[in-house]
Amino acid sequence: FIQQLSAQFSEDLSGKIITPKSQVEWIKIDNNEEIYAIDKNPAFWQREGKLIPLLSFLIKHPIPFKCIKVDQGAVKFVSNGADVMRPGITHIDDTIKAGDIITVQDPSHGRVLEIGEAMYNAAEMQAMDKGKVVRAVHTLNDPIWAFAKNYK
Repeated sequence: FIQQLSAQFSEDLSGKIITPKSQVEWIKIDNNEEIYAIDKNPAFWQREGKLIPLLSFLIKHPIPFKCIKVDQGAVKFVSNGADVMRPGITHIDDTIKAGDIITVQDPSHGRVLEIGEAMYNAAEMQAMDKGKVVRAVHTLNDPIWAFAKNYK
């Protein structure tokens, strides 16, 4: 888990999330997917070979991931699980590459609204003026959110 976390995100990030004293639990769920809990807090969901940070974990532990910010008009739609369309974006992290798992944040407070998968590199997104650019992967309305919220 630590090796995959470091490879997918960075060693620096994995060091901020897991300490030598951390307790990591592995939870097998449907469809051969897994959830990793850190110190009894569901933290990452392994889906299709990628680690996806859980919203419930990020709310308690604000950790910097690659991100985009959406305008106020997009907040309602993104919060309800919509994919992100280019016209609704106000900020794009320059380091985003196609396929990266990123956070989608509100414009005012930087709150994470959903976790998505970038469909394009940052430069490609910035050059676009319309179209879908981020596919929603984990939202406040999915079964993983409900599982993490009720985990004890």
